[in-house]
Amino acid sequence: MDAANVIFHEAKKRAYIWDEARRREANDASDAHYADDEEALRQAEHGAAAQSGAPALGPIPPEVEPILEENPKWQLLQEVLDEVEQEIHFTSTGSETGNTILIMCGSERTSMQLRQIIATMDECPPGEPGQKLLRQLLRSYFLWKGGLGKLSSDQGASNQPGGDSRSAYSSTAQRATASDGPVNEALKRKLAYQKGQQSNANKRRRQRGGSSAAHAGGRFSSATDASGQASFQAEAAQVSEFLASAADSNEGRAGLADAPIDSEQISDDIDEVEFDAFFGMLSMENLVVVRSYRGDQDDKVLQELRPRFVIMYDPDPAFVRRVEVYRSTNPGVGIRVYFLIYADSVEEQRYLSSLRREKESFERLIREKSMMALPLSADGRPIAEDADQRFLRTISSRVAGGQRSATAEPPRIIVDMREFRSSLPSMLHAADIQVIPCTLQVGDYVLTPTMCVERKSLTDLVQSFNSGRLYTQCELMCVHYQHPILLIEFDQDKSFSLKSTSDAKPGGRATGSELDIQAKLVLLTSSFPRLRIIWSSSPFATSDIFAELKQNFDEPDASKVALVGLDDVLEAEGNGGSDPVKRAEWQSSSEHSYNLGPQDLLRALPGVTTKNFRYVMSQVRDISDLCNMSQEEVGELIGVEPARQLSRFLNQGL
Repeated sequence: MDAANVIFHEAKKRAYIWDEARRREANDASDAHYADDEEALRQAEHGAAAQSGAPALGPIPPEVEPILEENPKWQLLQEVLDEVEQEIHFTSTGSETGNTILIMCGSERTSMQLRQIIATMDECPPGEPGQKLLRQLLRSYFLWKGGLGKLSSDQGASNQPGGDSRSAYSSTAQRATASDGPVNEALKRKLAYQKGQQSNANKRRRQRGGSSAAHAGGRFSSATDASGQASFQAEAAQVSEFLASAADSNEGRAGLADAPIDSEQISDDIDEVEFDAFFGMLSMENLVVVRSYRGDQDDKVLQELRPRFVIMYDPDPAFVRRVEVYRSTNPGVGIRVYFLIYADSVEEQRYLSSLRREKESFERLIREKSMMALPLSADGRPIAEDADQRFLRTISSRVAGGQRSATAEPPRIIVDMREFRSSLPSMLHAADIQVIPCTLQVGDYVLTPTMCVERKSLTDLVQSFNSGRLYTQCELMCVHYQHPILLIEFDQDKSFSLKSTSDAKPGGRATGSELDIQAKLVLLTSSFPRLRIIWSSSPFATSDIFAELKQNFDEPDASKVALVGLDDVLEAEGNGGSDPVKRAEWQSSSEHSYNLGPQDLLRALPGVTTKNFRYVMSQVRDISDLCNMSQEEVGELIGVEPARQLSRFLNQGL
């Protein structure tokens, strides 16, 4: 895009300016006559550096005017370090802690950059601590750019019609062999890589029908226009020519570098002071540590280094809280924190946004805690129980005289086979509860002979409400068990509220989906008055709740529990003609053993009251048999006058 092109051009102007007029001035200076060759060489090497007062920049073309604009934080960091040095010099602490300086930055790349700046800060001009680093980066950039221009020229020569690409590789190898002797391993790998690149380009040309140059230029043209691409390639070619000419001029001086070292310069004596300066242990007084943010490891670093000065090169609210904790736990350390941040910038807005999110989180936490239900351990009992306490929970107190005797069998819970995909069965097993797998037709967990639990997560609860499956499951539990229970289990890492079902905003009012779930829960409890709802914050809390509910109740029998609901399944499959499977004998014959739908219909008929409907249900099989009975037979059940009202209603034509 054009905007990206503008960004690259403006960023380039802050590093260097390419001026062709400087090349003509350099050529005019090179045409000057000197007394001898040594004077010309000395002027060529140190002339520009002597005029500008700065050292030579290395392999940089004469057309380049270095700008090298520094990061404003570098100069501010130098001022902070000078202030810290003066503080250490003029103040003496009586504590045992040293004067360690800890500099924290955002990334490992920034930390390496800061290490180089601090190491070369004294060698740079005043107020420009990063000049040496910037010159090194500029030299490495032009070396890379010269290699890119040479690579493009070699590729263009190999792609000429009638030319053989292998001739370029062979000539390169011959030049290397003639100058350096046998071809080294690095050059062999380079030639093999170039051959692989050329073969891949030919494959692309055969497969896609386009040239490799067009394929290579496609990505570049997507970011800049054609003129930008041409100027980039021309600049790379000029840098390559300059590096080649500089390399040719330095070949004659290669013998100077290969001169033998004087034997007087070699000494086996080791100066202990110099050795200690380079390889000795660093004292905490002169220690400067540059480190990037690494989360929880920063707490350990603060406790080990015990720094007195902390410089936050990049803002991080989490590290600010860690420094607050470190200062409160070490009151003897008079820590001083320096905070470097750009004013009116994106960095400042990002930091303020993180502070705002932290404030909203605390407000949400306070609001949730004000409406939170009390935990089970609020009465003073410990959350984690030992083996003796778990053993006492198996003691039955229903013995005459109030004596306590331990039951012979351990507590057990019958779990449906499909529930083993969740983590709750493993939590129950870890709580010393025997888990018995079984295929259940009604419910998911059977705690006691009269207590059945249907477990639902938040997502499963919403799906069950939408499909109507939950109503059927609750109806079956109410028919076959005296104490039906609906367990709504939340995730451990989410809030204990219905807001977890959707990404609701932290507002005061509830969302539509949350109100919809609440309304459906109200309708469910009104339809099944005996249904109990348990809210559990995590599987750990569910295991404790199950253990509490099992106290003072008998243990369930797996063989009898497996028969619950099978008669309904056989009747639904059309096997009602065969001998029906009898319900378990341990189930009571009270109201919960009948279907709720026909029960509501029976209670709505005239002549049937709350006093006689249970007797009618125990004597009549279903509503159809009641309708087929005569008035005299109905009178024997509910009386003469109620039987006359019921018969008149049933026999009335519509």
